[in-house]
Amino acid sequence: MEAFTEPFKVIELAAPESGRVASIHAQRGSHVKAGQLLVELDTQVQLAAMKVAEQRASATTQVEALRVEYKRKQRRYETLQDLNRDGGGTAEELLDAEAETQIAQLNVKAAEEEIEL
Repeated sequence: MEAFTEPFKVIELAAPESGRVASIHAQRGSHVKAGQLLVELDTQVQLAAMKVAEQRASATTQVEALRVEYKRKQRRYETLQDLNRDGGGTAEELLDAEAETQIAQLNVKAAEEEIEL
């Protein structure tokens, strides 16, 4: 006499994330318990995405710091311009402040462009 059995209950499984299977911990037909790990997904893609997000957050913080520095140098330059108009300060100080302000502005622009990549 030939016979066959069918499963008591069939359950469809799905992971909240799609990806490549790294390892399988249960075989077809094996008994499993609630909460038992059945399949592990490869996490390389998620880890890489997390690293990119961390780098972007760090770069954004860097841009904000560079903006603050630029504004500080711009205020110093404007102050030296006012002093120079009133006969205070030296031309060299004013030129140095102008150059520092321009460099700070370029640093901000470069950092912003880096984020866009």
